[in-house]
Amino acid sequence: MIEKKLVRKLELLLVVVVFAVTSLKVLAGSNRLAIATLVFGEIKVKRGHNEFELKEGAALESKDVLKLAQGANLELRFDKGHVLRVAGPALLKLYPTTVKLKRGKVWLNVVKTDQGFRVVTPSFVAAVKGTCFGVDYSYKSRSGKAVVWRGLVVVRSSKQKRYVGEKEAVEYKSGTLKYTDFDSAVLDFAAFNNWNDYLVKKAYDNWMSYCGKDENKAEYWHTVYLRLKLKSLRFGK
Repeated sequence: MIEKKLVRKLELLLVVVVFAVTSLKVLAGSNRLAIATLVFGEIKVKRGHNEFELKEGAALESKDVLKLAQGANLELRFDKGHVLRVAGPALLKLYPTTVKLKRGKVWLNVVKTDQGFRVVTPSFVAAVKGTCFGVDYSYKSRSGKAVVWRGLVVVRSSKQKRYVGEKEAVEYKSGTLKYTDFDSAVLDFAAFNNWNDYLVKKAYDNWMSYCGKDENKAEYWHTVYLRLKLKSLRFGK
């Protein structure tokens, strides 16, 4: 009787160990970096040699390249808690603690972390430990700006460094980093300040513009409008 109980305990222990090892393997093999919580318009993802259209709820991985068409908008929630919003046209590459932005506008709410987080453009880098800020960059003109709503951002070019505090902004132009007026700079990020209302209106306007002209597109934007409106009501935004 004692031997049978011992065998049962050993069998149970073996099951627990196997389950734990399997779970660890699954976690170790997971490359998920973030989840697409909102997809608006045409957004392509390039992963290795494959390219596919991004869908809401899809997982993003490190080194994924995102290409947003004109008028597209995206919200990502990182597994670490960061929130990234992007307005197209934009081209960027994702890493665990870095967004490489070749062109476009991004807005970030970064949770406090020892590793920090960076937005890297071809001309300057904006680095934080935890804050709320935005970066707008044009690859064509090699110019851009960084705007800070909360916290402190360190912006560096190859020759200069600027500390940008709350309600401050810097502009990179002609190879120079300089402080600029916050109120005028923040207009470029108006969509991010009132994200949900902005997208609901945008979807409604698109729906109306296609009514009587292209029923397929009208139906698509009507569906998007209803989905966003429902989401806004659900979260009280």
